[in-house]
Amino acid sequence: MKRNVIIAMSAIIIALVAFLIIRRKKKMKYFSIKELCQSEVAEQYNIDNTPSEEAKKNMQRLIDVVLDPAREEFGEPVTVNSGYRSKKLNAKLKGSDTSDHQTGNAADITGGSVEKNRKLFRILVKLGKYDQLIWENGGEWIHVGYRETGNRHIMLAFKNSTYTRIDSNWENVINS
Repeated sequence: MKRNVIIAMSAIIIALVAFLIIRRKKKMKYFSIKELCQSEVAEQYNIDNTPSEEAKKNMQRLIDVVLDPAREEFGEPVTVNSGYRSKKLNAKLKGSDTSDHQTGNAADITGGSVEKNRKLFRILVKLGKYDQLIWENGGEWIHVGYRETGNRHIMLAFKNSTYTRIDSNWENVINS
């Protein structure tokens, strides 16, 4: 009986160690949920930008599946200009009522220059894990959205208050 207890305890310890290793591997490498929730506008106007548990799960997925892998391949720092937005913050920023920022499924990111953003956009296209990729204002930043299911793989350019589909000619658009 003593031997059975030792075997059972050993199995529990092995399972716990395996769980902790898997959990550690899933830990965000370059980005954090806190970073995606940070907003100067929310602070300036005292807007609560606390995400729901569902939004936190979505941000975790966005980080694990899109942002961290893209940053890893990019090899340089990537800044989040805008991540999660509460409904009130999204309204203050004049965001779309259906913005994926409100659910934690999107982030606006930059490598720091248009040239670096071209490289980053190419990496995001290559990785293929996106719902929407938007080349914003001539490459000042990139909007990337990702959903757990139903990703549409839409590529857009936004300039002069107009969205244009660029799926078939995205290389030409980001190089112009």
